[in-house]
Amino acid sequence: MIERAVFLRKAVDIFTRSNQQDFNDYILSNKEWGQAEILLSILLPFKLVSDHLEQTTRPSIERVFWSYETMFNQVDTIETKLSAVDQRREPWIKELIISFDSLTRKLRDYYAKTHEAFVYADGVLLNPWIKAGLFKNPSWKDDTRNWAEEYIGNCRTRYINYYETLTHLIPHSSGIGQKRKHAEFTHDFESFIEEQARQQTKNEFDHYMSLPPPSTRSGTTLEWWHRNSKEYPRLARMAQDILAVPCTGAGVERIFSIARRVAISSRASLDPSTIQDTMMFKNHPMRHSQPLQFDKYAGLMLGEDLQGDDEESPGSSWRPNWWTSSFNH
Repeated sequence: MIERAVFLRKAVDIFTRSNQQDFNDYILSNKEWGQAEILLSILLPFKLVSDHLEQTTRPSIERVFWSYETMFNQVDTIETKLSAVDQRREPWIKELIISFDSLTRKLRDYYAKTHEAFVYADGVLLNPWIKAGLFKNPSWKDDTRNWAEEYIGNCRTRYINYYETLTHLIPHSSGIGQKRKHAEFTHDFESFIEEQARQQTKNEFDHYMSLPPPSTRSGTTLEWWHRNSKEYPRLARMAQDILAVPCTGAGVERIFSIARRVAISSRASLDPSTIQDTMMFKNHPMRHSQPLQFDKYAGLMLGEDLQGDDEESPGSSWRPNWWTSSFNH
């Protein structure tokens, strides 16, 4: 709501002042608009983090801890700025500090619950470009616990208990009667050497953790595990299972929104399987950046209202740039 109001500030001012008799109580002064902008500068970074975690087009469970790290850094920055404000000249800051304290407590309550779910830590460790690096940052320093060793040990135990015994993931191919390229033989030879080294010293998890992160970023985490599934067949399966866990329930809520447009009152006789197929078919091209284009009146029956899409925030187009240049103070 604040985001929309600040974006439409000029229009709101013109409307309220031109109808001052009816909307005199809704006219905002420049100082009040400034207060709204300060609130937005505080809340918008948290909104941007939430937007990223709510996406469903790519895995994001590995970014949960990093997102909390970002939000806590934002909390520290805001606390420093608020403490520097003269509350005698700006008495409204007292109320803002009280609200901000509530925000901080809520954030810490949610963060405390991440210790109960192992997928957050495992998601970080199974990102080949991060591994345990995040847990070795100064912000994770704890005199009573070594978080990096604890998370690595727990993840290793889960791998050994649930994935190391899997044998059907190892491909069996003799290659007899098949003409193979020289590059394939070279790759197989290198893979054979690496496999022998792992069998003699370490399991897949230990071997993976002992290697340095890739020097360059190429593709997503899932694509990396797909490319290296021959070297780490069991650990790749574990990574696929972990990265498949959604960060939030936003994806489920979107599915219900789609179903609401499919199963309308004039289609009350649709079979559940038909609704499911329709929703899956619509979702597939969208995930491949090929959304379906329909005539807005196609398929409407006589007397049926047009089912419009949910109204989107103007932030989808203007948010990425304007606030960063406006609120650098």
